Amino acid sequence: AAAAAAAAAEVARTASSGEYAGDEAAGIEQRKASKLEYQEAITLFNKKAKKGIALMQKLGRLGSTPQHIAEFLRMTPDLDKTVIGDYLGEREEPMLTVMHAYVDALDFHGEMLDEAIRKFLEGFRLPGESQKIDRLMEKFAERYCKQNPGQYKSADTAYVLSFSVIMLNTDAHNPQVKNKMTREGFLRNNRGIDDGADLPGDHLGLLYDNIVHNEIRMKDEDPELLAAKAEANNAGSGSSLNRAMKDMSNRLGMDVLMSLVAGKKMDGGGVDTSRLLEEVRARAKRDASGFHTATDPACVRPMLEVAWPAMLAVFSMSFEASEAPSVVKTSLAGFRRAIHLTAVMSMESVRDAFITPLAKLTSLHSPTNMRSKNIEALRALVAVGVSDGNSLGGAWVHILKAVSRYDHLYSLAAGYNDASLFEGSSLGAKEGAGEGGAGRSSTGGRLFRRVGGGLAKSADAAASAMKSLRSPSVMGG
Repeated sequence: AAAAAAAAAEVARTASSGEYAGDEAAGIEQRKASKLEYQEAITLFNKKAKKGIALMQKLGRLGSTPQHIAEFLRMTPDLDKTVIGDYLGEREEPMLTVMHAYVDALDFHGEMLDEAIRKFLEGFRLPGESQKIDRLMEKFAERYCKQNPGQYKSADTAYVLSFSVIMLNTDAHNPQVKNKMTREGFLRNNRGIDDGADLPGDHLGLLYDNIVHNEIRMKDEDPELLAAKAEANNAGSGSSLNRAMKDMSNRLGMDVLMSLVAGKKMDGGGVDTSRLLEEVRARAKRDASGFHTATDPACVRPMLEVAWPAMLAVFSMSFEASEAPSVVKTSLAGFRRAIHLTAVMSMESVRDAFITPLAKLTSLHSPTNMRSKNIEALRALVAVGVSDGNSLGGAWVHILKAVSRYDHLYSLAAGYNDASLFEGSSLGAKEGAGEGGAGRSSTGGRLFRRVGGGLAKSADAAASAMKSLRSPSVMGG
């Protein structure tokens, strides 16, 4: 609260002294516009990859070489990984060259095959077309063997073994598969794949243990979500092979690794809030260098334009829902500071949007319902007129109406007979006769007519309200 008050005071001081340079605010607006353009390009990429990349290049945010595009695909957050996989799997240029540059940028030196597969599948989902999958896995096998010479006799061995490892991953971690593949079964399935020769049993056994004890998953995959998808896939599905293939697609982001077996794309799932919070924290760390310290008070305006509806809702609802002095005090402080900021920023419509409900919160239009917190609202409204009167413009009408109602209620509480305002009128004579005329002019009219003793009740309420208003504080603060 103290920080907000200090900020508001600084805004008022610089606004009144004409110190708005505007350059800093204009610079921030320009950066904001640039960021919005960038986000629009990201959104477009997630719908149409080629158009998104073209827009990025048009904005000057992306180079034209395959290496630049590959780095953009690997390093840019918020890109749809399914779209990346589809783009990299294309056979036309420049997508094919970009895919080669993408894979060639990965370092597999000294890594086991399962570790290399994990790294390879971190950045995208394998597409749903078998031809695209074949091109990606073939390039992966070539890159792996090039960086690990002597590991296998040829890239074909790495290619076949990669698919076998992925199938084992699905078998081992799909809860719907009851009869799990054994070590002996895995070794038996991979006999003679190294140009007709068998791979060492120890090597295959180590791969088996690594996969069984550490599932291959994309970095952003949620295990609980995957289990739910696996359960959904099992409902109404056919053979165990189909179920295994569907679950493999869910777990690795592969829309049917072997689409010739089961060619259906995975459905989207719900949002895990815990992982969402982790993503927000990670993004905050990543973007920390991009934050700017602002000293120009004009920079407050765009933030107010975005936040004021939520602020108004919180202040109003908190005030109306609670009788706690601390809540009432905080809500009214929020009203005052919001009005102050919007007034000095010449945001007239927003300023009035705060003053109008604050005037209603005084309950002066219904004095029989006034409570102590309404008296505090009246105090706050008057304080706004005192502190920000020069910036209120037409909003003064709300304060003046409240003061006028207060004055009338105070006069009634003090015993003032407002019938004298219309002395000589027929209305006054009629009411004066009906009331008996005690203490009143027999010909006097009334500005506020009696209905079922309502005036007496209003006067009693007004007396109580005025007594409270004249006390130092009615909310204990």
